[in-house]
Amino acid sequence: MTNEDEVAADSEGHAARKEVLATGDFERCKSEPLCREGGEVAEDQGGPPLGYFATVASRGFHRMAKEELLLRLQPTCLESHNGKLFFSTQLPPGAPEFSEVRSVERMFVCVQRVDRNKTGEKLLPDDKAAAMAKLQQAILTDAQWEACVQWWRRSTGNDTVDDAGAPSPISFRVKVNKSGKHTSHVRTEEIAGRIGMCLKERFPAWKVDLKHGALEVNVHVADDYWVVGLPFLRQAVVGSGHIVNPGLHPTVSWAIARAGGIQSNDVVCDPMCGKAVILIEASRHWPLASYVGVDKEREYLDLALGNFARACPNAHRTLTQGDCTRLPLRDASVDVMLCDLPFGKMHGTVEGNQTLYPKMMCEAARVVRPGGKAVLLTSDSNSDLMESQVGAEGEQFKAGKWALVAKHPVKIGFKMPTHIYLLYRLGLGDEHLQDVVRDLGLKGSGWDVVCAKKSWRKRWLSERPAMESI
Repeated sequence: MTNEDEVAADSEGHAARKEVLATGDFERCKSEPLCREGGEVAEDQGGPPLGYFATVASRGFHRMAKEELLLRLQPTCLESHNGKLFFSTQLPPGAPEFSEVRSVERMFVCVQRVDRNKTGEKLLPDDKAAAMAKLQQAILTDAQWEACVQWWRRSTGNDTVDDAGAPSPISFRVKVNKSGKHTSHVRTEEIAGRIGMCLKERFPAWKVDLKHGALEVNVHVADDYWVVGLPFLRQAVVGSGHIVNPGLHPTVSWAIARAGGIQSNDVVCDPMCGKAVILIEASRHWPLASYVGVDKEREYLDLALGNFARACPNAHRTLTQGDCTRLPLRDASVDVMLCDLPFGKMHGTVEGNQTLYPKMMCEAARVVRPGGKAVLLTSDSNSDLMESQVGAEGEQFKAGKWALVAKHPVKIGFKMPTHIYLLYRLGLGDEHLQDVVRDLGLKGSGWDVVCAKKSWRKRWLSERPAMESI
């Protein structure tokens, strides 16, 4: 290959990578390798001595995480091992490309990795004292702590110095995880305590802080390997762990919000917000909109406040106590309404919904502007009621309030049959409604994602906010 061919190939690869990163379509990598995988680690790679490793939410997302790491970080080598992705890259510490990775949960500077040798001998001796001595020798004597800590400091911004020019002291804690059947004779607390004491001897200026230590020394001991890492990036949204008081699953909540086509400066309302899970997913992905949550139960509003404080403390949100049939909002003041309606099992009854749904939809028509949208989730036991309200012969449609644009079946928890309904607020003329219906099938309309339910989890992962420094 000539130099001109190499330059052209690099240019094409760069363009392809930009397209994939812009669309989040990492599935393309299955048929179009956009970056090389594997290879030897460069001697002067600009990274810590042993590189990095990352963890994912579940093993089912290893392929997606590997593809995204290849695209964003251009690793000189990449290997999947025991649920972790080990890689090296020439990017400098603190490079923005690291935090842009969406599909991994945490990223670590790798301090040490020890694999069981090929003879099949046990990694840890059966004798407890010998096992502890081996761990202490390997982790604290053989590992390159100074170089790795320096890289961690530079990656997290903890690289300040004192008046004498020495690195500022840091607080630390040791976290140990075990797996396998040949590690039961050593306790995690004993390993953490031994390593903590020895690190304190090695770095006398360090301070132990078991709750809020700035540096977490993460040790994972398994039957066939152990690894020591210093986490420097984490996802603010980790599985559903960002929700203190869980409710509807985050991926379903995200799909409902996405179907609403939220735009910057929109006012988005949930008239029965409960713990505000839908509004939180919406505010994390569309932060430039304003969110209003209403619920008649003060208890639920307190839980919603706790969720917002943990998951999205800077959201433009208002939570207020009120009745969904008498909302404390001005006429035509809402652009998008999102709601997980009561199914009639845990909350209310199917018979009670016969009265509640019509009243709620009339009130929603008052506060949602003409041309606005509503995305509603309810169980199939209420499908006849929904059809009688917003179908072609429904009361809401005949009254010029709501038109049913589309609906899509969803199984909640893999067993509860439900539907997501997309409604259009009438009032701008039939031509505008026809435009809305026509645009439904367009890629990126939001509804295309709802209809492709199998990709919800992957799309939610790829579109969640950037990683944050630890």
